[in-house]
Amino acid sequence: MNFKVPIKNIYFMLCYSWNLLDMFDKTNIDNLKNIDEFYAFFSRILINTLNPLIKRGFERDYKEKNDELKTIKGKVDLSSTLKKISLKTKGKIYCDYEEYESNILQNQIIKTTIYNLLKSQVLDKELKKSNKDEANNLKNQLHKIYFHFGNVDLIKLNSKIFNNVVFHRNNRIYKVIIRICELIYNNLLINENNDGHLFQAFQDDDKKMAKLFEDFVRKYYQHHRPELKPKKEQIQWNFEKGNTEMIPIMETDISLLDKKSNTKYIIDTKYYKDAMRSNYNKDKFISANLYQLFAYLNNYNNEKNYQMKGILLYPENGKELDYSYKYKDMDIEIKTINLNQDHKNIKKKLEEIISIPDWEIEEKIFEKLSISRTN
Repeated sequence: MNFKVPIKNIYFMLCYSWNLLDMFDKTNIDNLKNIDEFYAFFSRILINTLNPLIKRGFERDYKEKNDELKTIKGKVDLSSTLKKISLKTKGKIYCDYEEYESNILQNQIIKTTIYNLLKSQVLDKELKKSNKDEANNLKNQLHKIYFHFGNVDLIKLNSKIFNNVVFHRNNRIYKVIIRICELIYNNLLINENNDGHLFQAFQDDDKKMAKLFEDFVRKYYQHHRPELKPKKEQIQWNFEKGNTEMIPIMETDISLLDKKSNTKYIIDTKYYKDAMRSNYNKDKFISANLYQLFAYLNNYNNEKNYQMKGILLYPENGKELDYSYKYKDMDIEIKTINLNQDHKNIKKKLEEIISIPDWEIEEKIFEKLSISRTN
């Protein structure tokens, strides 16, 4: 993409994608407006979310242990005791027991993430771009938080370990922290050859941003417009004959149903550099995207006679697009949304995309009543 989505807006979209919007509301994002570097920004978010956790106290859990003890604790491990019994043991006994401690997976992930950040050359490079006092303050705060994890082990992180953390009502505060740790890990790739770190910017990865853009739009409607039943939706091909097992399944990015206006929305998000391609010096919409949306609309089983509306939604890249077309009784729209603006305006745009003028709703109701009276 020619543009970059501001880091604070990436965090805004991530909070929707993670179903942690309340955590965004609790974050004083305005205080972070001068930090627009990836690791500096998320280090600050990590600090802001960890400080309340430290005051509250780390989560603890029972861990199984097997140690040589002077007194019996838990269950005696007779086999190990007999194997290693000698004059040197001085009457010590091996025991299997459980201990309630903070050295558990979620705390180990957090400590290791902070350790990697403090050792990272990338964070240092980012901080050099910032105000010197702000840079020193950020690293000092990370150091202070790190020392609170003195009884917690460092571990080797991998892409699967983050999903092993079990979340429940009492440790919900950990959810956003672990998601941020995962985000940092996925973008802080350790280069074992030179013991440094490689940087892979999240906002430069079009695949990640495309997935985030789609999740964000769907989760926005799920959170704010649940009456529209936002969801992914599978659509069956309208083939009358043939082996349908070989036919790929169609699945929408976002499907909405506005019962008030009797309108069925199918929104297809595309995170592309441009919504159009140049052909003989003329800009044309990308045909494959139109074909895909057209297939959704034409194959949808519209038994309840909804007004079908398909929307191709792109991020705005310097030029706003707002085109509407009519095919038989279906509406097709191509729109863009500016992701480089205040998050309140992004929300406003998403509402405008699915808004229908009151006069148009009344007109559809009148048409429906006229048809029923005729019948």
